[in-house]
Amino acid sequence: MTSLEAFSFSGRLVGTLPMESGLMESLTELQLQNNKISGGLPSELLLLSDLQKLDLSWNLLAGAFQGSDFFCLTSLEWLALGYDLLCGSLSSRIGLMQSLICLELHANAMPSEIGQLTLLESLGMNENDRGGTIPTEIGNLRSLLVFGMRSTMLTGTIPTHIGLLTDTITSLDLSSNMLIGTVQLNLA
Repeated sequence: MTSLEAFSFSGRLVGTLPMESGLMESLTELQLQNNKISGGLPSELLLLSDLQKLDLSWNLLAGAFQGSDFFCLTSLEWLALGYDLLCGSLSSRIGLMQSLICLELHANAMPSEIGQLTLLESLGMNENDRGGTIPTEIGNLRSLLVFGMRSTMLTGTIPTHIGLLTDTITSLDLSSNMLIGTVQLNLA
């Protein structure tokens, strides 16, 4: 199975994530969303240097998640770990993941280094209780099409830099937070 490039399975997997070393070394896509996979994130994931898409959302994964663990996956374009039971925070090293186009980490606070991900088109961090504010660096994400931080206990003012995204953004969801202010539309 060393030549397997893509593996996708949804709906019926139960148990821990099997990641025997070397069996999936040429994997570029691993999509196992919406299963009942439990346990933690295996460190063997970090050995998949060609991995471009990783979606383990809507499972029962638990334990510590350190965003810094994934920075070595330089080919990763899609990372989705939302709606699991992972705890921890997104590391400031997230800015090193320059290939990311889609990032869905529902349940993590957003570091200001997220603004370094200039290719990012979709950012979903809905429904967590991390709180905090929206970093002004979000205005650097000029490729962003979808931005969701619904029900995240955000406080403070809506950064004026959000208005810079209105040329490209197609979906903006900041509902059910404690934000004040308005989104300044860029109508130029």
